[in-house]
Amino acid sequence: MIVRLRRGVYRIWEAGSPSPSVPDVDQLLAVLAAHIDELHQRGHRPIIGGKTAAQLWGIPWIGDSDPTAVVTPTLIVHPSSHLRKGRRGQALLRLDSVPDEHIGEFLGLPISTPIRTGCDVARETARTPGAALVPLAAAARVFLRQEWQRTMDSELESEHDLTRFARDSQHSVRIQRLIEHVIARSPRRGIRMIRQVRGLVDPRLETPLESVSQACFADSPLPRPQLQVDVAGKSRTVYRVDFLFGHVIGEADGAVKYRDDEALWREKLRQADLEASGFIVVRWTWEEIWNRPHVVIERIRRALAQPPPRPHW
Repeated sequence: MIVRLRRGVYRIWEAGSPSPSVPDVDQLLAVLAAHIDELHQRGHRPIIGGKTAAQLWGIPWIGDSDPTAVVTPTLIVHPSSHLRKGRRGQALLRLDSVPDEHIGEFLGLPISTPIRTGCDVARETARTPGAALVPLAAAARVFLRQEWQRTMDSELESEHDLTRFARDSQHSVRIQRLIEHVIARSPRRGIRMIRQVRGLVDPRLETPLESVSQACFADSPLPRPQLQVDVAGKSRTVYRVDFLFGHVIGEADGAVKYRDDEALWREKLRQADLEASGFIVVRWTWEEIWNRPHVVIERIRRALAQPPPRPHW
């Protein structure tokens, strides 16, 4: 989850990392299982939904809440259950009609599918196109990870493997259809924002920063970039870049991208190698793309206006 603490300052919780806003998973699952069992005994069919489902799937969102506040475990029940929405013991009950095809399973517990979860969290939290694209693109990657496990014989060894798998356009077509189906079967509140960005949802967007950047580019005069492209440096080493605008490489520099001096030095060598092969590299940070996107867009526009540098072979 990415939490806005104050203007220009955000807290980034990475998937799989400890976070004060995410309770112990075993404890969370125990609470959910107890409430689900109780409701089942009373004839109801609750499912895990909302931000709780997003936490379990590893789907981030951008929010304005206190990062130390624990998100109350959320269960969704059908409106015909005649149950009262709100707190019920340690859980929060919400009333919604979720079709069977939007219900999956997480360690044996019923839960909204990744795509449904991404749409629900986007509807609930997003106030900008970029904020809406963050959970939607992450949900697409979770869905794609499930597709890998279902169709591939080998284990998924890295996120890079998943991104290469995402280059198959059939995956994007299917994801778009799933989002459209969710839109058609969801409450209207917040749907307009999802419709605005659904064409940008791409499982090759690996991070929230990339998703926010992509939404900003779509609302600018810039040409639509290629995502996660392999390009060769002067040394013939092949690098994967975040965005490619012709001869201009765009790199989204997150707060956790370079964890030590060695990683920073490797990145400097990588950029020098790419520039020596005829590319212009443009970088930006969270603060820039969120608070001053026009600065980033102008930086890329000026780079595109320059002739491609001659390679130093």
